[in-house]
Amino acid sequence: MELLKKHIHRNQVCCRSTMQFTLDDDFNVPDAKPDLSSLITARGSIHIAEERGGGSRYFVKGELRYQILYLTEEQEQPFEVLTGEIPFEEGIHMEEECDREGVHVHAVLEDLSASMIHSRKYSVKCLLRLNLTANRLVEEEGTVQVQGDDSVQARYEEVGISTVAVCKKETYRYRESVLLSSGKPEIQRLLYSCLELRNVEFRMLQDAFQMKGEMNLFVIYEGESDGTRMLFPYEQELPFSANVAVSGVTEDMIPNIRWKLGDYTITPQSDNDGEERILEIEAPIDFMVMAYEEQEIELLRDLYSTRKKLKPICRESVCERLCVKNHGKLRMSDRVRVQEGMPRIVRDLHTCADVKVDAITVEDGGLRVEGAADLCVFYQTGDGSRPIAVLQAQLPFDEKLEVPDMKAEPEEGIDEYFYEILPSVDQIATVLLDAEEIEVKAAISLDTLVMQERKESLLVDVEETPFTEEELLEQPAVSCYFVKKGDRLWDIAKEHGVSLERVRLYNEGALSEPLPAGSRLLLVRESTAKA
Repeated sequence: MELLKKHIHRNQVCCRSTMQFTLDDDFNVPDAKPDLSSLITARGSIHIAEERGGGSRYFVKGELRYQILYLTEEQEQPFEVLTGEIPFEEGIHMEEECDREGVHVHAVLEDLSASMIHSRKYSVKCLLRLNLTANRLVEEEGTVQVQGDDSVQARYEEVGISTVAVCKKETYRYRESVLLSSGKPEIQRLLYSCLELRNVEFRMLQDAFQMKGEMNLFVIYEGESDGTRMLFPYEQELPFSANVAVSGVTEDMIPNIRWKLGDYTITPQSDNDGEERILEIEAPIDFMVMAYEEQEIELLRDLYSTRKKLKPICRESVCERLCVKNHGKLRMSDRVRVQEGMPRIVRDLHTCADVKVDAITVEDGGLRVEGAADLCVFYQTGDGSRPIAVLQAQLPFDEKLEVPDMKAEPEEGIDEYFYEILPSVDQIATVLLDAEEIEVKAAISLDTLVMQERKESLLVDVEETPFTEEELLEQPAVSCYFVKKGDRLWDIAKEHGVSLERVRLYNEGALSEPLPAGSRLLLVRESTAKA
């Protein structure tokens, strides 16, 4: 007797861990920079330089990189920028048996604020969150067929399984040259820059995936107009499409791709006339690529023989089945007013948003997602001493994502649900209502993956033992069995050592189930037939 087996690949989440911590430091304004008058806006990004495991801790070393645009008291140089870093090294708890090769750390900048202490000193404070996920690609075997012994009776069951076909990290480097429009003066000095990736979509290809989206570019630079140095904002949306090579993926696989825009650089360059009117953009996009295949596998569940004793050997396993993989869309709108003491609005220039999910709750019929979009609205003022100001606001959301058949309390046989939600911005639009109020409309994408994890018993081996002479003598050649409510034909045939074919041969009513309670089955063993 030979057991034919099939490999089953699944992603096992060995460990999930989260830690929050604050970074807080004071800095002196460099001697070459003018005095602070007031701060306009601050932007930050997290750079991870090193990751290493050590026992029950996983250490992450990096730095917060910040950029502050501020107002000075000098007419010749009314605006200036401060840049700097705050280093950190933190240890996150993780299970010691986790494979360090499968660890993914996602750093989230929860909050960033900068304040002026006095004209030559300022403070930067931020709240960071490190989300650690340790994955392990588990390969298991399940028996799908029995060959080589015609006395063996086998019972199979078709099981739907989502197997992990590809699990890889990839990086794509986005490069683009942007020429300023003809109505803009050349760049004397680049003061502030912001690059956002929006409206992202993926499509699987053969040994690659296609990514489509828009890069939203916004810069503030110094230029000259009529001999006067002024601030000029510039915004442009840059559609792009790129194919990222990933060996092993195919068009029919289900993608679960997590992306992050890395530390980018925006550098002014000269055009053919020698004027700095070109912005060279270089931005890495980091991907965690997981691709699933959905399979209907016919697994061997049970077996017996009419000529010997068979003892199945099973191993408990967890198999995943995809419930939902989609892009939930959420539309939000609200009115935002200028805070007291802020200059009035002449024209809105640019709006950026950072979307964060604060809580996910499993409910009957889906997932309850709570979070907020942190808005930053740049606008032109009527104040000549402060021509650009920033309005900050928060748009909270509370949305239920539909997941059919999901239960707050998992049903019997379902271990639990595994889910991931990646929020991102698709579109932002603003409407100026009056000098003190702006209406903001945002379209948010909630890229959602929900897997159902079921405990499965995989038959991996069989112990064979011949019948003893006493056992053979005790087996009746013919027996009569009266069906009880709930009896299955398989269980009756196995218990009496009779093949299913012979039960059906001698019992016309045993062709289909459920078997009628009280009916009689004639069970004739194979040895009797030969006699």
